Amino acid sequence: MTLDKKRSPLGHRNSLGDANGRIAIAEAPFLAMVQVRGTPDDVANAVRDVTDLELPDTAGTCARSGETSVIWLSPDEWVIIGAPHGEHAIVDGLSAALGNHHAQVVNVSDYFTTIRLAGPGARDVLAKIVMHDLHPRAFSKGHAIATLLGHAGGWLEMTDDETGGGPAFQIYVRRSMADYLWCLLADGGREFGLPLQEPIGREKLHLPHFEGA
Repeated sequence: MTLDKKRSPLGHRNSLGDANGRIAIAEAPFLAMVQVRGTPDDVANAVRDVTDLELPDTAGTCARSGETSVIWLSPDEWVIIGAPHGEHAIVDGLSAALGNHHAQVVNVSDYFTTIRLAGPGARDVLAKIVMHDLHPRAFSKGHAIATLLGHAGGWLEMTDDETGGGPAFQIYVRRSMADYLWCLLADGGREFGLPLQEPIGREKLHLPHFEGA
């Protein structure tokens, strides 16, 4: 079966927020996500050429400018997050900049989606499903980690600090776990007045069935 266009993993969900502006949840679909592995010096030069950002060299950190961020995953692995549908430009740019260096560049955009969580209550919601210390002294703008959110593995990046009505986070999660995590975050926001979100399975989404799926 040929699909006419991409299907957002959370396209069946409406953005959520409470009347007092304490919490807001929304999908940011189709962001570019490109993983790169290699020697830090080689990758740093390539990333700088493509994004104008300095390569993070410390666990739990990231670099961000505008819609682009570079997240540290391991001593020789990073993921670049970019504007929607910008993955091919990132892949081409990195591949050209790395040239014959021993490195790997992989477009993983179609494996993930992004959930944006913001507001004064955002930390309280995340604290219910994340074991990491999210207090401002331990996790602030410029920090990002790979972590479990409930039973869903993902990357958690803080994109804004306490200014402008509270912190803002981006959660990068695999498509297959996106609806589960959406419902989990909504449940964590029930104390702020968010509505219950029932999990939606393949049948209700009217997804095509493939043999062996």
